[in-house]
Amino acid sequence: MSGRGQLIGAVLFAVVVAGGGLLLQRQVGSRSFAPAAAEGDVSGAWFCPHGGGEGWRAWLALANPSGDESEVLVTTYSEGVPPIEARTNVPAGSERIIEVPAVRMASGSVVEFFGAAPSAGMVVARPEGGQAAEPCSPRAGKTWYLAEGTSERGQQAWLVVLNPYSIDATFDVLVTAKEPVAQPGALRGILLPARQAVALDLNQFALGKKTLGATVHVSVGKVAVGGMGLGENGIRSTQAVASPARTWFLPGAGDDGPSALAILAPDGDVPLGATIQGADSQADAGLGDIAVPAGLADTFEVLAIQSGIAVATKGTGVFVAGRRLSLSTAADQAATAGASRGARGWIAPPALGPDGGQSFLVLQNVGTQSTAVRVSLLTLDGRVEPPELGALTVEPGRTSVVDLTEASGGQPVTAVVETDGGTMVVAQTSISSAGYAIALGLRADQV
Repeated sequence: MSGRGQLIGAVLFAVVVAGGGLLLQRQVGSRSFAPAAAEGDVSGAWFCPHGGGEGWRAWLALANPSGDESEVLVTTYSEGVPPIEARTNVPAGSERIIEVPAVRMASGSVVEFFGAAPSAGMVVARPEGGQAAEPCSPRAGKTWYLAEGTSERGQQAWLVVLNPYSIDATFDVLVTAKEPVAQPGALRGILLPARQAVALDLNQFALGKKTLGATVHVSVGKVAVGGMGLGENGIRSTQAVASPARTWFLPGAGDDGPSALAILAPDGDVPLGATIQGADSQADAGLGDIAVPAGLADTFEVLAIQSGIAVATKGTGVFVAGRRLSLSTAADQAATAGASRGARGWIAPPALGPDGGQSFLVLQNVGTQSTAVRVSLLTLDGRVEPPELGALTVEPGRTSVVDLTEASGGQPVTAVVETDGGTMVVAQTSISSAGYAIALGLRADQV
């Protein structure tokens, strides 16, 4: 184990096999940068349906941007085994990376915190190659959408569903492709016991589909949902989104080939336009007049190297998007579900595991004004404010990619991004011996 790995292990002060999830029997409170109103109250929780498999490894990146310490309880649920708990403290202005079990695809973790609110992101690595990263979800819910999936030859699409609560959940899954898909009874009325996770192999229900979207409707309880794509030599993950929207912004960096832009139209016909937002210019994506019919999904090829993509409906319809990125020097792919709107502040978790590699911060200005950006990094040793990250400016409709490798020492760090009033969409990408990954940031108002 590396020195960094030893430090990561040292932050765990209790790991026990127990019933798990006791705190979530109560209502989870709201999040803010301030400490909890009363000592011992639960400030909130993050839900991390990270998946896994034989020999896989998974890590949670917990970062505390506030001035107060946060106490954290992590509970990992895997199908067929008792929950495993780990406790740690995340000091003010610092980051902790902890390893969690990921021996089955049906695996997910819940991060509950006391006091100050940390952010939470997840990174998974497959032993035969491939790395994936995404932020954890700030909520469990009744309805979830995923657009970026494929079951073409050599590809496998999974849903990972996590029930963190003390009551059983029941849900249906609607599988969507470019043409109507028969909906088998096996995807209806799925019972997910309390404090458990389940993984669904969507290839079993719709094989050979270039585009494979999914909608999860929960009739009893609430769940968190993630998507995991497996290729012959890589993996990728996307966070499910709670509602469709009229616009989506999909950041990217580190890629050197076409992106696959996936669109799911859950309710009505959606005519679309796409724009490439690069470092020096903003241009039409050249897709022409495209539309996705109601209840279907489709994928379009977009050449947007080292650039963000902005997608908007030309009418009143709403949709869900996803982006799959590729890198010629790595068999691994990366994917993101993007964001439906920008924000003035972001917490961007790492897309990198503790073995290290290259990290890049992606700043996509989705607003209408030139925006000054200040970036600080939360590390194991505290907050760092490299001078070269303190005076960045991004023009409207442009994407700036900042290499964090030197400032981070090649280790995973969480980036805190603050603007002078403009709105951004922020992500981190990584390139390492484990693979290629992208993790969307969390809006500051989600933390």
